[in-house]
Amino acid sequence: MLAHPATPHPPSTSDQLTIPVGIASGSTYNLLSVVVAAHGGGDGTMGRPVVLKGTVKVRLKDGVLDPQGQTIRRALAQMGYDWVRNVRTGRTFEVEIEAEDLLTARGRLEEISSKLLANPVIESFQVEVRS
Repeated sequence: MLAHPATPHPPSTSDQLTIPVGIASGSTYNLLSVVVAAHGGGDGTMGRPVVLKGTVKVRLKDGVLDPQGQTIRRALAQMGYDWVRNVRTGRTFEVEIEAEDLLTARGRLEEISSKLLANPVIESFQVEVRS
């Protein structure tokens, strides 16, 4: 969901815009940026479905115990890397999606992220879409 009206930044050389997005989950609120193309359907055509690439990064929310991260930290200490203080694990999904435009693709990725890729009770996610 959009927390406030999109305030696009000037397009870069790759014709992308960064749009701030707020995601409310329970009592926490995560602010993230979504990178989208500055033009219609990714290939310069409006309304025609194209295949777009998205990345979804999922991580445990602050305050949620991470036993896998704790195990990795202990193993690193045993290997002599005693300067590592904490490890938090996460997952990254690379998804190709068909959509008419990048905003539609982002919405679809957010939907599948909240319904399947992430457990919204204990995890937060960040979605990036590119042409």
